[in-house]
Amino acid sequence: MSPDRLLPAAVEVGRYMVRRWPQVTNGSPLPNYYFAGSLGTMLLAASAAIEEKDRVITLASHPQFFSSLARFPRPIADIDLVILNRVKDREDSWGIELDSKVNVYLEDLPEGASPVIKPKYNNPYLIIDGIKPKGAHEIATAYTQQDSFHVNAPHGILIYKVFNAISLYETKPDQFNCDVDITLEAVTQLYRRDYLVDQLYQIMTTYERERDKTPPVENPGGKARILFIGVSIPECFRRLVNNPKLADSLRGFLIEVQDLDKQKEQILV
Repeated sequence: MSPDRLLPAAVEVGRYMVRRWPQVTNGSPLPNYYFAGSLGTMLLAASAAIEEKDRVITLASHPQFFSSLARFPRPIADIDLVILNRVKDREDSWGIELDSKVNVYLEDLPEGASPVIKPKYNNPYLIIDGIKPKGAHEIATAYTQQDSFHVNAPHGILIYKVFNAISLYETKPDQFNCDVDITLEAVTQLYRRDYLVDQLYQIMTTYERERDKTPPVENPGGKARILFIGVSIPECFRRLVNNPKLADSLRGFLIEVQDLDKQKEQILV
């Protein structure tokens, strides 16, 4: 489906969310939550301007970033959020708090959101997926024509995608190839490539130091769910770099991480 239909629909989903669960309350320096994943990426792509730390990114200043990211839009089955503070639903008499147990029912969403919605298993709702950030909170504000949304900063979107690909690539190789190709092309218009490589490497080394401290988590059905932090980063990394299905753009980025490792902690050898 055309981005011309998907991006406005993504904005409708974002608008619905912030109306029910406000992102900013009581003048807190941090938002209650920020958008990540596919919805966060589409809100960045749909924006007229993005404010990040001490700069503002616009179509006039970085046209290639926006044109690259415009290739990303796709239907969503869940809403990825990083939840920082407890915030209650201001449209529900029970004041339900936003967390991963909350579902957003399709019948409650505005009609304009329908092009971007593709629930799993024909569920009548979208799942709220509360995710943990990779590294420090890196938050930007995306401004559309009528709204503003707190979202994962562009480089955080890329790092999250690559980080997940290291352990989960074999579950959906085509999607990871496409996602990283698009986001890498876009994000390198805003940041130095060596900065992005270093950001990913820092997160990888931190997780490798911590992985033995976190036991596997059991799903309600009794099946062990393998967490990324519980598996060996070097083992996953080597397997991914040697995977023949890997896109050249992702392989090249990982090789740069590998080269940096040779100069530093050598966890990947």
